[in-house]
Amino acid sequence: MVILRSISLHISKPSDLNGSLLNRFLELSESLGDVWTRRAVLPEGVREETITGLIDMLNQVDLIAVPFNKPSPFMMKLLEDPKIFTSLPLMEKSADFVCEISKNLGERACAQLGFFHGSRPMTPYFPITRSTRTGFSSCMRVIPDLISSENPVERFWKISREINDLLIEASTEHSIPFLGIDLSISPWMEESCVDLMKAMFGVIIGEPGTISAIWNMNRLLGKVSKKVRSIGFNELMLPYAEDNGLMKLARESRLRARDLVSIISVCVAGFDMAVIPRDLEVIRALLRDAQAIAVKKRRSVGVRVIPTEAQIGEEVKLEGFTTVPVMSP
Repeated sequence: MVILRSISLHISKPSDLNGSLLNRFLELSESLGDVWTRRAVLPEGVREETITGLIDMLNQVDLIAVPFNKPSPFMMKLLEDPKIFTSLPLMEKSADFVCEISKNLGERACAQLGFFHGSRPMTPYFPITRSTRTGFSSCMRVIPDLISSENPVERFWKISREINDLLIEASTEHSIPFLGIDLSISPWMEESCVDLMKAMFGVIIGEPGTISAIWNMNRLLGKVSKKVRSIGFNELMLPYAEDNGLMKLARESRLRARDLVSIISVCVAGFDMAVIPRDLEVIRALLRDAQAIAVKKRRSVGVRVIPTEAQIGEEVKLEGFTTVPVMSP
């Protein structure tokens, strides 16, 4: 069964958000049935006091993305709220900053912060997103449906077109512009990208053939994205702490953080939600590698790293997610 992973309200300027728009958005999300989360995305460059007011107005949504261009005490204060996600450019001091957040606010706050190289896209996927137009976007949970299908490629084409038409219709009915679907495939615990890639390409992530399999998956997503109203990344995503299959591979010492970094060459968010020991020099080195690949790739890339005091192989309870094994760098 296809489930909408999220419906996200994008606000391009603070004056666009009012009670009427918010109510229409909530009514639209209710009309679509099984929607996992209702989200809101703010624009860049909004004043702190305005951000606070917008967050207060958006108290009925589940998650809110607030983009920043540099760290600040205000941003760190926002990360105390598990409802708030944010992103920053990937820079020289990113490792130092995320380690500081881990020490002061805990691992969960690190899961709410993403770093990006290149341009920050407009997407319903958190945390690396922004709003440049007002309207709504969406993404889907399709892994179980594709795994159980005799022809997953054909099934994905069919699902994407049907959801696209449904959202266009909802846009007209509720008078909110439909900005597009991010067709990126992302896991959630037992809905594992490891299982999907094995079913579709016969490859276990991290083993020989991984890069070509992900490349072929992303070629499919790219083709479909040209036939529907698309937005955002439209690539396979591999958030480690959200995928039981990836965590199982790490427990078996078959997947390391450096393996996920190497996958960035074909995957926009290959090094994502990686829980690793809080070794500042190692994290600096991993982020340098990620940035080098991003520069060579010449496309937007996102990373999330979660430093912890726990050691390799130990389990960390990540609030709002699950119990996650600490990866080897």
